[in-house]
Amino acid sequence: MATKVFMEALSPTMEEGRLVKWLKAEGDAVKSGETLAEVETDKAIMELVARGDGVLRKRLIAEGATSPVGSLIAVIAGADEDIASLVAGAAAGGPPPAADATAPPAPTRDPQNAPPATATQATTAPASGPTPSPVPAPAQSAPPPSSSAASAGRLRSSPLARRLAAERGVDLGSIGGSGPGGRIIKRDVESAPAAAGTSPA
Repeated sequence: MATKVFMEALSPTMEEGRLVKWLKAEGDAVKSGETLAEVETDKAIMELVARGDGVLRKRLIAEGATSPVGSLIAVIAGADEDIASLVAGAAAGGPPPAADATAPPAPTRDPQNAPPATATQATTAPASGPTPSPVPAPAQSAPPPSSSAASAGRLRSSPLARRLAAERGVDLGSIGGSGPGGRIIKRDVESAPAAAGTSPA
């Protein structure tokens, strides 16, 4: 029975190999385990051994040629065995298998990528929900003073500004705030008495 000799992955990261030298010629008797050729991988030069007994009937690539892992590079068979169909099939069918082997991984990865994307969106959505909640909190803090100001006639001002205004008898309602959001701060009260204090004098 004919034995197909493929370009084997002689290193974990090997994707193709360069046939450096054939150690068996066409017509040579071959035994399983014998070295057929020297192959250069992405890391070193390794030996490619036969996987069956017979005669090396056909070498499909020349020395110095590069071939992808899994491609048919030789045929070992009986001296009178017909290998025409194998050789013809290798020329036409060699490349397709490689393409088919590459195709499956691609579709498999796409579906896997789809779920993660959905999960990410789902995670983003909830994240957006909680974010607005914290924002209103500070906003609610601001309104209370405004409401109080409307009902009690008080304006937004810092504790220090209120105390200073009380000490100097300054009406906070007559002062424009220069702090954040129009808040009355210490310097606003300090600048007011100068003008107000001149009138009484």
